[in-house]
Amino acid sequence: MPFYYQLRQILLADVGLNLKPGDRMPSEGEMCSHYGVSRTVVRQAVDELGREGVIYKVKGKGTFVTSRKLESSHVQNVAGFYASMASKGHTISSRMLRQVIVPASAYVAQKLSLDIGAPVVAIDRVRSVDGEPISVVRACLPQVLVPGLESIDLREVSMYAVISERFGLRPHHGRRTIEAIAISVEDAAYLGVKPGLPALRLESVARTAENVALEHFESVYRGDRSKLDIQLADQQ
Repeated sequence: MPFYYQLRQILLADVGLNLKPGDRMPSEGEMCSHYGVSRTVVRQAVDELGREGVIYKVKGKGTFVTSRKLESSHVQNVAGFYASMASKGHTISSRMLRQVIVPASAYVAQKLSLDIGAPVVAIDRVRSVDGEPISVVRACLPQVLVPGLESIDLREVSMYAVISERFGLRPHHGRRTIEAIAISVEDAAYLGVKPGLPALRLESVARTAENVALEHFESVYRGDRSKLDIQLADQQ
């Protein structure tokens, strides 16, 4: 096994046992002396961990342990964020920014196959996992399909579960796009990060089994805490 890979495994175990997010890693010189390897070996091992998102470098200050990224298989799962994270043992909560009935904009109307100005329930939330803000979600649903949803407390529950129980509607399929962006000043403030840092933007339209447009949403995820897990399926 190459020396750099052996050192990577040692450092990875150390991060899991002794070093917490935000802790500074030993310098290259310290690692060379402690493990009896060359700087080339150290740099290869550190670069590997950096690519995997385990550590990050700050110019002039050193290398630090990052927070483990959340494996976000939910981004490709129509069941929703809440169900995916809860199945992994996480605690999910929401801070409501907006939960009102508004007229559909031309863009939202086109996505939901509605007339411009038709009433939609607009639900904007900051989603947190284990108490840490992870994403800002802005959703719109046709008010005719979910009457009264604007008055239901959605802070600690799955919105899809509520829709299924109260209105007999479930997301069945849809289309989702993902792009890399620089986080805006507004969303950075909601998520407690610096404006301009990398983020992931998701846009989706979820439909019922009868192909009725149920929800349009846009989500912005912190780039430092999100990891996509995409399963490819044979289309034959």
